[in-house]
Amino acid sequence: MYHITTEEGQQRLASEIFPKIRSGNSILFLGAGASATEDQQYLSAQLMEHHRAASGYSFSTDDIVEYVDVLSRNPQFDRSHFDDIVEKCLSHLSPRELHSTIARLPWKEIITTNLDIVIEKAFDTVFGTSDQNRILRPVRTPDEYRYNPANDEVKLVKLSGCISDRTKYPFIFSTKDFQRVARYYKLVLQSVEYMSPQIQFIAVGYSFSDKFAKFLLDRYDRYNRTSKRELLLVDPYVQEEMLPYLQENNIRVLQYTASEFFQEYDNWEGATQAVHARRPPRFRRRDSTPLILRQRLTLKLGDTVKQIHPDSQYEYLSPQRFYQGERPSFYVIRQNFDVIRSASQETIVRAILSLFDSEDTVIPIAALTGPYGVGKTTFAYRLASSILASSRSDVAIFEVVNPQEIRAEDLRELLGAVDIENVLLLFDECEVDSFFKAMIELRSNLSIPTDSPNIVMLVPIRDNILDRLTHDRTFPNLHRLQLD
Repeated sequence: MYHITTEEGQQRLASEIFPKIRSGNSILFLGAGASATEDQQYLSAQLMEHHRAASGYSFSTDDIVEYVDVLSRNPQFDRSHFDDIVEKCLSHLSPRELHSTIARLPWKEIITTNLDIVIEKAFDTVFGTSDQNRILRPVRTPDEYRYNPANDEVKLVKLSGCISDRTKYPFIFSTKDFQRVARYYKLVLQSVEYMSPQIQFIAVGYSFSDKFAKFLLDRYDRYNRTSKRELLLVDPYVQEEMLPYLQENNIRVLQYTASEFFQEYDNWEGATQAVHARRPPRFRRRDSTPLILRQRLTLKLGDTVKQIHPDSQYEYLSPQRFYQGERPSFYVIRQNFDVIRSASQETIVRAILSLFDSEDTVIPIAALTGPYGVGKTTFAYRLASSILASSRSDVAIFEVVNPQEIRAEDLRELLGAVDIENVLLLFDECEVDSFFKAMIELRSNLSIPTDSPNIVMLVPIRDNILDRLTHDRTFPNLHRLQLD
């Protein structure tokens, strides 16, 4: 069956749709139905009803565009008063659980005809937490749409105005309004033609029973006839007789409410979490017991963070491969392949441990410097082993493999779950300019707020490269620890 019903939906959602959402390959079309609640329904019908009650007009239709068009021909009609009522109704809407789910997912783009700011509020609630996946960039004009977002940003394209500022972003209801923004609609909807075939389109909160929604879907189809992209329409109320017509027009119906659809997504994530929980633990608490993180956090961390711990598993590395110059890991230390430099080790361990008592508000960096080939990375692992074996048992050590792909919010939640006072973060690839810059930015983000654990960053790096990276810049609380 082409369309997906609730009876058969779980398996097909899990195999076809949800993985693309999680991988950041989905564009969300968001309609008014997604903002409606049982006690606060301000769809077209309700908005017209409130206006009739306030103005005394008796004209009735189920098409809000026709409603505004007809009344606009009446000299007594006050369009500003109509917009006042709309704004008053929509300003009371608050985010619900489904909006929180929307806000934490890695959308490629969100396109909405909604005038309210529910999604903006939902993104505000997750900002600065580990649930934050993208920074929201509202777009309300053609010039704003041309903005090219960063990797951690998502555009919220508002096609029909916004209650945040009616002067700058007037409401779109009448035929005349649509004519005024035709170029904007065309710019946005034509852009889907050039998207990768791997990107899917999901419409939530729209229904063919709503003529205002049908207006948008018709225009989507108009600008999509060449590529004939499939549109997934989340709508439980489509009449059975409409389904063949929708299939012919490349619209696949998911017969769920908006709340049901995103609840299914949460259930799917939970099931994936259960599978993950059966795998060997990657992280351990202060008392060395296994730590099982939330699935969302685990996915975000990926392989960018590894805990250095006596019970952690490491890939086998033969002595021959190590002595021939292959990049070391903590496995080298466990097998004692390295040369023990007792004097240097004791001196530098004391220096690192003293940095945990720093009262600076900026996280200290212990730059382990030395010439090429002196064994800085191997020695850094040996320092980690020595610190773990020392009387200071209140230190957890993590290796950050790629600082460009780790967010401070996610790392902060991981460290909070480990529940330990002192944390040593090892960065081994910072001789690359972009990695060094990402490490500095991560330090800045972790330093604010100051209620995190005591953190020290250990960075093996050649003298000449550190000199070049700091030649025209001054980084506070950076300490050079020389390895001869």
